Amino acid sequence: MTKTEQIEKWRIFFEQWRSVSSTSATHEHEQKSKLGQFFSTYPGLRLLEKPKLEYPFPLSQEQCSVFFAQFRKYFDDHRKAGNNVDFWRLAGIGTVEMRNSAILAWMLNCDGDHGQGNLFLDSLLEMVWNGEMPDQAKSHFPKPSITNGIFHKTHTESLSGIDASRVDIEIDGPSLLLFIEVKIYASETNDQIKRYVDIAKVKACGRPWGVLFLTNNGKRPSEICVCGEVVSISWRDLARQFRRAIGASGQMERNSFCFQVIAQFFSHIRNF
Repeated sequence: MTKTEQIEKWRIFFEQWRSVSSTSATHEHEQKSKLGQFFSTYPGLRLLEKPKLEYPFPLSQEQCSVFFAQFRKYFDDHRKAGNNVDFWRLAGIGTVEMRNSAILAWMLNCDGDHGQGNLFLDSLLEMVWNGEMPDQAKSHFPKPSITNGIFHKTHTESLSGIDASRVDIEIDGPSLLLFIEVKIYASETNDQIKRYVDIAKVKACGRPWGVLFLTNNGKRPSEICVCGEVVSISWRDLARQFRRAIGASGQMERNSFCFQVIAQFFSHIRNF
């Protein structure tokens, strides 16, 4: 670069710098002016008449007596109809992982007698993809549209791999392979998540595959080496997602026995 070119570049720089400085000063002056207008206007706003709030009149003793007399009748009718029954509390599933896994597997079974097909499986995959998924898992994790009415087998306490590793829930079909490790209050054992990842990679044979870690708080696996391959979700988020899915589908009557059973399960797992 010649000396003349250097001088020209410096000239352009200082002209632009002067322009920016002038603009900043003008902007600062405008802000000060607006701030002054605010403080001069604010006292007048405080003197404006306050809106009159209408408070409900308290119920009289007679009105309260009439209300509770009518309420008691409807409450008794509701209870006599058996509407207060908590099916899962009576079944005693509590926080036993094996029992809750069996019910979740039933819901994820596209051929389950709940009659909803792949609704819950699709909803689960949709939840995963809309959540915080590790970049590494995105390369192989099944997408919701991949089920597309295709039959998938659902197993609980499945023995997978040459070392007979037991998987809580396994969903296996032509278009995907999904392992779900269920935890409520129990801790991880040894390197089980890593073993599931290794087995899923081999067993998938090129199909989309995934390993889900389902816990009461959605925590990540303690095994750092596989964190990027595994997606973690919580029971509470799962309950919220399934409730939204079954409501949006409109496939099941709300007063049907199956709907009530499923809705009660949502309420049950939401409290883990």
